[in-house]
Amino acid sequence: MSFRKSSFIVDCGRDPEGKRQYFNTLSRKFILLPGELEALAAAPGTDARVLEFLKKGKWLTPAASYEEELRDALDLITAAGSGSSALSVVFTVTTKCNLNCSYCFQNNAERMDAPAGICAALPGFIRKEAQARPAVKKVRLSLFGGEPLLRQEACLALLDSVQRECADLSLQFEAGIVTNGLGAAPDFWRAAAKSGLKKVQVTIDGSEKVHDAFRRLNGAGTYGPLLALCGPLSETFQLSLKYNLNRRSAEGFGEFVGDLAARGFNKANTHIVLEAVKAIDYNEAGDYYFPADSNEAGDAYAACAEAGLRAGWQVTLTHLFQPPCMYTQVRPSSLVIRPDGGISRCISVYNDDTDFSAGNITDAAPLPGNAAIRAVIEDGAGNCKAAKCPLFPVCMTGCPSHKKLKFGTIKTAFCRRAHIEKTIKDLGRIRSKDPKVFERLEF
Repeated sequence: MSFRKSSFIVDCGRDPEGKRQYFNTLSRKFILLPGELEALAAAPGTDARVLEFLKKGKWLTPAASYEEELRDALDLITAAGSGSSALSVVFTVTTKCNLNCSYCFQNNAERMDAPAGICAALPGFIRKEAQARPAVKKVRLSLFGGEPLLRQEACLALLDSVQRECADLSLQFEAGIVTNGLGAAPDFWRAAAKSGLKKVQVTIDGSEKVHDAFRRLNGAGTYGPLLALCGPLSETFQLSLKYNLNRRSAEGFGEFVGDLAARGFNKANTHIVLEAVKAIDYNEAGDYYFPADSNEAGDAYAACAEAGLRAGWQVTLTHLFQPPCMYTQVRPSSLVIRPDGGISRCISVYNDDTDFSAGNITDAAPLPGNAAIRAVIEDGAGNCKAAKCPLFPVCMTGCPSHKKLKFGTIKTAFCRRAHIEKTIKDLGRIRSKDPKVFERLEF
């Protein structure tokens, strides 16, 4: 069987020692090689162990054409959720919030609490889904909002009921909460930890001045109180500080990192999560937002990631690439539950849009598969195929909710090739400078 260089490879140039660096968009891994990948694949004298490694890592492919390789990639991506060992459930306790952030995607959603009946239905829904998925060994529950801390008793009750359900099913249980961090007393955090809460994500909008311009409570800034809260939380929980990137906050990232160091955070338990906030239809007009396909957003990701890594922090990049995405899977391993019990295949869609809705947790039958998703993706990928785009496995024609907002349909492509390719090469440069530092980066 003959092999050739995979179509899903980005050439990132040479490192300081002259080795060639590549990025595999299917495995999302970098590799350094002493020579050209094509030459290694073709050279009769290449070590058999090296060739086997390159084949196993999908750096080389037996596929005769881009189209054949694309079919195999789509098989892997769309089927990924069915064999997952973890079922991740994002439960929206409420869409109400004590803040009023202009960019929040829930500004176009009805503000409401999840009623008692929907909260009570969650353990049974998890049981039904877990039993329909033989591979599942763990349940991850994420308490989401709005602001879930507005309903602390409901949060504790949900943690307790789902933890007991998982114990009865002999499944591992892991819980998290996505919060603005405002309004919970120490007693809540202690009780939540006992009920299985392990992860806490708190949103930060920049250095103190920038953050406090976005996030004020009762007329006062919240930056100082948040850092005072999060330092101690990092001793008990795996803490993610989601730093929303825009033009203003990107400029203040160094100041933010310095403030963390001064507060004595537990670095072993703390991740800085970078996410570029994009100009979307429901945001107020602001020249500080990044266009979704801009190199400027990629530059901000790379610059802030490098600064955080060099300061000794673990850094995660989100929404840089598309899959894994619950929408692209026939049987998604991650689900979003709205306050009315409706199930969404996208964390940004909180209405009954038929492109994203998947029933209700009170339905008797398990979640139906989204068998049509492959055709939807392929129907919009004509230009991608024609260009033999190497980025398809990290793009899948673009974010479906963004396409619905921008074009009014998911059955099209939103090309970000220049932005993604440049950002990959920027990450490659960080890796080339210091591979050990790069190990603390997740994306």
